[in-house]
Amino acid sequence: MFVWTTTDGSIVSGGNTPQPVVESAGTYLLTVTNPVNGCTSADQVLVDESIPVEFDFALDQPVCLGSLGDIEFVSVVGGTAPYQYSIDGGATFSAQTQYIGLASGSYDLVVRDANDCDLFGEAELDEGVGVVINVDPQILVDLGQSYQLGVSVNMDPSDIESITWEPSLYLSCNDCLDPTVIPANAVDYTVTIVSEEGCEGEARISFRVNKQANVFVPSIFSPNGDGENDVFLIFAGNQVREVKSFLVFNRWGESVHEYRNFEPNDPAFGWDGNHRGQEVNPAVFTWYAEIEMIDGRLELFKGSVSLVR
Repeated sequence: MFVWTTTDGSIVSGGNTPQPVVESAGTYLLTVTNPVNGCTSADQVLVDESIPVEFDFALDQPVCLGSLGDIEFVSVVGGTAPYQYSIDGGATFSAQTQYIGLASGSYDLVVRDANDCDLFGEAELDEGVGVVINVDPQILVDLGQSYQLGVSVNMDPSDIESITWEPSLYLSCNDCLDPTVIPANAVDYTVTIVSEEGCEGEARISFRVNKQANVFVPSIFSPNGDGENDVFLIFAGNQVREVKSFLVFNRWGESVHEYRNFEPNDPAFGWDGNHRGQEVNPAVFTWYAEIEMIDGRLELFKGSVSLVR
């Protein structure tokens, strides 16, 4: 009768036969008993490790969103060389230990030794860090209006390697997060931010410009010396560069007031209700003004004004 025992191994089957099946290294003791006289004899055998029991691997994680990573099999404990390696769950095997240019995701690792014994593991490649830029995608401003851009990004400003605005037209700076822009015409900007790790993100901002002239000319004035509405003048916002000409005519077509090349909102260039040193009688007068905008356009304005005393 045969009896196999072990304290550090593992008997799978055949523990009472001359050829048992074992699945791990260890010391195995065989005791043989003669069924006729009851005599026994014992001996032991040392079984070396014959299956792979452990393997190590190293990951080179993707740094940026969309970049690639690497998996490298570093070492194998147990089994019989040479080894084959797989990163697709055993669908394909190769003798190479390093797999580069891998997309983010989960990989089922398998190490197979020369005896076709397999050992399994799993590796996870991260997605990497993306540079996320938040901006207002479309902005409407009046001609001549300044606007300070505000860009928020998912990193500390100290981790930013570079900031680039293209084009740099109308911008106070093209390498900062918050430039001021005074657009004379519609313009589309692209801001590109690169992190210290080389990760890159970009965003686009469209500026549209309202070019409707903000010009106001009163329809009535009273040059009576009371300090209120005594002068007939042109009022305008900062989209106006210059009043090229300002003319006022009476009902017979005679010019009673004329000024050229001056800035708006200045009473010194308005009409005080006098003509040739004499007060003009109350009446309705026609006026014309040619005005230059800051984008170079010339616009003609006209209307009528009532003089009352």
